[in-house]
Amino acid sequence: LSIQANSPPSLSSLQLPSINNGQSADYISKFAKEFTVTDIMGVGGGGCVFKAVNVHDEHTYAVKRIVVDPKDVKDGKLHKTLREVRAMAKLDHQHIIRYNSTWIEE
Repeated sequence: LSIQANSPPSLSSLQLPSINNGQSADYISKFAKEFTVTDIMGVGGGGCVFKAVNVHDEHTYAVKRIVVDPKDVKDGKLHKTLREVRAMAKLDHQHIIRYNSTWIEE
């Protein structure tokens, strides 16, 4: 899915792949439980960035959701993604958005 950054889709029109992966119908993701999505900041081949408010601390965050297909884990895509996460965690610059945390949902 490739959409120009200057015209992101509406929340209601965006369809992302499910991350349920066979979980029971009672499964609710951490993202769904802990964040309220207020906007879509961008969508691209690497995922979707949401503007979301954390229900606990009431701060606004940019949350990047990357869906990794189970077959891609075997191909090393998850390892590459985690390597990028570790690099972002080390960055500390006034002109770069500060990295906060990562979690993996299956």
